[in-house]
Amino acid sequence: MVLRRFMAPVLHLNVEVIEAKELVSKDANGKSDPFCALYLDSAPTRRYNSAVKTATLAPLWEEHFELPLEDAENDALCLEVWDFDAAETVPEKMSKVKDVKGVRGLVKLAKEIAVTATTGYHDNEFIGKCKIPLKDIPVTGHTMWYSLEKKHKTKRRGVVKLRLAFSAEHNTQVAAQEHRHLLRILLLYELEIEKYEKYCWCGRWSTPAESLILQHSAQRGLLPRCVSLCQWIEYSRIHQQHPLNYSIFNKVIIDLVRPLENGLFSKDEEKLFWEATKKILYSCLNSVRKIRKLTDGDKNVLAQMSAILGILSSISSLKVPDNFELFPSKIFGWFPEPDNTIVDVTKALEYTVIQGGVEWTS
Repeated sequence: MVLRRFMAPVLHLNVEVIEAKELVSKDANGKSDPFCALYLDSAPTRRYNSAVKTATLAPLWEEHFELPLEDAENDALCLEVWDFDAAETVPEKMSKVKDVKGVRGLVKLAKEIAVTATTGYHDNEFIGKCKIPLKDIPVTGHTMWYSLEKKHKTKRRGVVKLRLAFSAEHNTQVAAQEHRHLLRILLLYELEIEKYEKYCWCGRWSTPAESLILQHSAQRGLLPRCVSLCQWIEYSRIHQQHPLNYSIFNKVIIDLVRPLENGLFSKDEEKLFWEATKKILYSCLNSVRKIRKLTDGDKNVLAQMSAILGILSSISSLKVPDNFELFPSKIFGWFPEPDNTIVDVTKALEYTVIQGGVEWTS
């Protein structure tokens, strides 16, 4: 008889760092620039870092992490919150005097300047830490606020909100977050190296970059719709600093319409989609408003306008979630004063064309 051996599934701890509040201030302006570092007690050198949130004592992260486990019964999750300190020179630190809050802030700034002047650098400052035994986490997972502590300090350091759960499979949210990060790094690198002009990158990757992207999506088991969503989110973010060709957005939104209509994305994924869509809508409508500044008869201009109309058409076919403001007045400043009119994509385009005409003739 041949006995079959089955490998036990690898257990993972899925961590969502949601937010923190009431953090102690570490900067002279009375704020901090907090970020989180996560690791298992059994592997303190394998750390996972969150993004840095600037000038706040109540950061919102909503970031996902996946930590492979070997001994869930005896291990513990450690989370540290640090105040990020950028590599600044003494003159740069001196320029912050105007932002100082109170005598305590002045003392902190003076200390930073002294350390920088003496050593040439200033380390990140520790805010607090929490340690969570994995055996205390229910099998079904939970969401809790955890207090941050610091050795030999009794003062309250703040609290952090975590969502914790065990899984024998890869977390798709973590995989998607990794993929977005990979897209962002590679695209920014290619834009810099290849010296792309504004509105010229249309989705063509170099061979090495394309290979990395395909390998990651395959190894992490990302579905095509998830890859398209990652592209939509990251391209819209990069587009704000380095405008991309609108044809790439037109292609991606076409791939997203059906999954969105069929409810194949989670609530969190839908939220990410609509936040990115808000940015793209602003860029599209602003380009329409300023069409007078573009070269008449230019084939590229006509192609861009055609892509923009395609994007607007696709978005207009989707149902906007309740209580989501797609056209906030503080961003779309050329819209008329808010009244009871429901502003959808069609109405927004109408407002934009009218305003563009007014600006053209004024």
